[in-house]
Amino acid sequence: MSSLKLHYVDSPRLPPQALVVSKPQRRRTFIKEWRAARAMSQEQLAELAGMSPGNLSLLERGEINYTQPTLEALADALDCSVVDLLTRDPKQPGEIFGLWEKATIRQRRQLDQIASTILKTGDD
Repeated sequence: MSSLKLHYVDSPRLPPQALVVSKPQRRRTFIKEWRAARAMSQEQLAELAGMSPGNLSLLERGEINYTQPTLEALADALDCSVVDLLTRDPKQPGEIFGLWEKATIRQRRQLDQIASTILKTGDD
């Protein structure tokens, strides 16, 4: 067996420094806005999504990270998509998404065809 030798290097003592802990940057969500648009309390939404009201509150404030299963449960409970929760404020006026949300299945097909035609023909 070989012996292990420890070598210590003398270094000047450094003055103590305050440890700065920055709050991690979390991606903004629109969960609270969707909940308000659906006239739901935190308790109601939390129950439908299978989570505690406290965790929902932390999630809405960006204090904790979300997971894909959590977003899917919230989207199902709010009758919207996960993409909506991450990218769209339901109160924004004049957005095509508002029209889409109000449209029937048949009207959504028509909107899709119209939008596809516009994109194919360009902006001339």
